[in-house]
Amino acid sequence: MAKCLDLDPRFCRTYETYQAILTAVRERDVSTLQATLNAYHPQGNRMDQAIKSLKKYQSQVLNALRMEYSNGFLEGINSQIKKIKNMAYGYRNWLNFINRIFLERGWFKPVKKATVNQKRVPRPIKV
Repeated sequence: MAKCLDLDPRFCRTYETYQAILTAVRERDVSTLQATLNAYHPQGNRMDQAIKSLKKYQSQVLNALRMEYSNGFLEGINSQIKKIKNMAYGYRNWLNFINRIFLERGWFKPVKKATVNQKRVPRPIKV
């Protein structure tokens, strides 16, 4: 790797910036990431756009590193629901759609239709 880095100083700076960002995110080090983003100067490559986006949303990115919370779990559920919806081309019955979501997620407890004016008939007593 050292040979490749010695060939082009611009590539070397880009690689070092990339590694600094990766390390800061892995270690959740806000100050290192902030310093790396602020010290970056455009190199005329594809990384410029990524750094520009990180700088634009810097406060949100830094908050994501500071907090332990993530909405990844919810995004996964939403993605799975969208996939079910697209595969089914629409359900006529809302409860069937809900049951399918629960079945796919492993939470299956069938939702039954609410019955109106259903009389409860007492069970016979066994003697």
